[in-house]
Amino acid sequence: MDLNIMRALHIIFMVCWFAGLLYIGRLFVYYVEARKDSQQGSAKVSQQLCIMMKRLFYIITWPSGILTTLIGLHLLMQTGALSHPWMHAKLGCVVLLWVYHIWAHRCVVSPKRLPKSSRTLRIANEIPSILLIAIVFFVSTRTVAVGIPVVATVIFFGVLAVVVSKLIKIEETV
Repeated sequence: MDLNIMRALHIIFMVCWFAGLLYIGRLFVYYVEARKDSQQGSAKVSQQLCIMMKRLFYIITWPSGILTTLIGLHLLMQTGALSHPWMHAKLGCVVLLWVYHIWAHRCVVSPKRLPKSSRTLRIANEIPSILLIAIVFFVSTRTVAVGIPVVATVIFFGVLAVVVSKLIKIEETV
């Protein structure tokens, strides 16, 4: 098959995979918040969120992740891009993405594994976003020299945002 078609399919499935990973993170937050709520309808909401999480993961996220990876491996063999350092960096990000994916899958199968804090889940939900930024920069610039500082900057501002939000929360309680 034509390499351009394979690249297009790789990008399409990658977008679907990331959409699933980003949305599952939001569903985790909603689930934890619904479980904390002692109102009468919260058990029904939690049950519905579990159904949504399973459907999202088994119908969209798993197939998209597998197809993205298989097509990516095909492209890797066809183009010889493995000889480039930026590709090693990209593949490192993909491995980390799969680690996040498997953690999320385990949480879908057993939601009791989820952290109790919705704040922790909100922070964890940024992991795929940071990896997406890194992958896009590595692939579009075809250099590690640009991608790493960009990712470091994103992480820095993410940590800064968390620290500032904690300080604001501490100040509000005083």
